[in-house]
Amino acid sequence: MIRADLGVEYALMAPSQIFFRENHEDIRAGVLSWRYGPSTTNQRIEAWWSLLRKVKSQYWIELFSEIENNGEWNYYDCIDR
Repeated sequence: MIRADLGVEYALMAPSQIFFRENHEDIRAGVLSWRYGPSTTNQRIEAWWSLLRKVKSQYWIELFSEIENNGEWNYYDCIDR
């Protein structure tokens, strides 16, 4: 069983886990293989991500947003179609 908070990163993980476990016959099969609950032990990593964004990555986020807004770069021109 996987337990996670309601973060957006789990929007595809929960249905996938449930799907892959739906044909099992143990007590954690199907919908019982995933449980949502509050995150009570991830404060340190969340604080680290917040610090990283404030100190280091915010500059790059703003720089690339400005480049894109000025029409100098387009994400869709860089991916294979």
